[in-house]
Amino acid sequence: MTVIKRFTQRLFTKNVMPLVSAVLIGFSGIAGAEVSEDQWPAFLEQLKQQSLAAGIKQQTIDNVWPDLQLIPKVVSQDRSQPSRDKLTVEAYLQRVITPTRIEQGRKKYREHYQQINAIAREVGVEAKYLVALWGVESSYGRLLGRHHVPSALATMAYEGRRREFFSKEFIDALRIIEQGHISSKEMKGSWAGAMGQCQFMPSSFLRFARDGDGDGRANIWSNMADVMASSANYLRMNGWRAGEHWGRQVVVPDHQQFIPFNNQKKNLNEWQALGVRRDDGSNLPVAEMNARLRIDENPAERVFLLYHNYDVFLRWNRSEFFATSVGYLADRIAFPPVMNTPQTDSIEVAAEPAP
Repeated sequence: MTVIKRFTQRLFTKNVMPLVSAVLIGFSGIAGAEVSEDQWPAFLEQLKQQSLAAGIKQQTIDNVWPDLQLIPKVVSQDRSQPSRDKLTVEAYLQRVITPTRIEQGRKKYREHYQQINAIAREVGVEAKYLVALWGVESSYGRLLGRHHVPSALATMAYEGRRREFFSKEFIDALRIIEQGHISSKEMKGSWAGAMGQCQFMPSSFLRFARDGDGDGRANIWSNMADVMASSANYLRMNGWRAGEHWGRQVVVPDHQQFIPFNNQKKNLNEWQALGVRRDDGSNLPVAEMNARLRIDENPAERVFLLYHNYDVFLRWNRSEFFATSVGYLADRIAFPPVMNTPQTDSIEVAAEPAP
């Protein structure tokens, strides 16, 4: 799940964090409480003082506070998150990367071809990855979340299990409103506070969001240029290597014998010498480039070689399911060629991408 104006981190750490910590101590009486309205007004008052201590203007407080509501539903959604302990990558890919999502990605890419590619070329991130992130995060802008983000974050902080985290995200949401990127009432998102078509948390927004069309705002809710510029900037700022692939599905000569190699890194030439091949059986690219093998004990599961850019996906979302689905969707969008677009960008050229 970024932005243009940022307060000085050093100043914040030196002068504001001690005040924040002091106020957090005052919240301790609410921590662990059932989600009821009994202590909600008192908590909001303490949250107000914490926000003011962090440098939020009184005008912003006066603007946002009438909109704040306790939303017990976000706590129940948090507590009822399904376990993925028994979910396999194969099952997840089948569930998330559907033929419909692939075709929608191609359609959306055609619709916004010039805009997406201009940003991709400027930043050095292939367009297919921007489209895939868009598809996985919000189904191409269709699923943004309907919760009032400041209320959701305040509720999660009030609930208490991750109070410090959600209190800080709440204050960052106030900063976004204060900077004029969006109004309080329009700031909608998920139960956890992820916002917009790229589903940034407020802290990520303040670090990575960008104004893609020069209007002075980073509107990741409804402005396509801002969505793509922000996503591309996130990848670039987290170490994206232009021209490199995310990884590839491979085959191994003996599944059982390769299980001890799980999560080991070797360069592609070493994997080639060990018998690892592309999923069509052909040789791996000749490159002095490191790749991590991911192999499950179940021989029915796919085997992957994962490159540096895969780890950049993990910085966006620490889930291996997420990172694999983004890379896999990007490849499905790109190959075979996307038709009816100018043949000038790698997303629609059915040639082998960089290793």
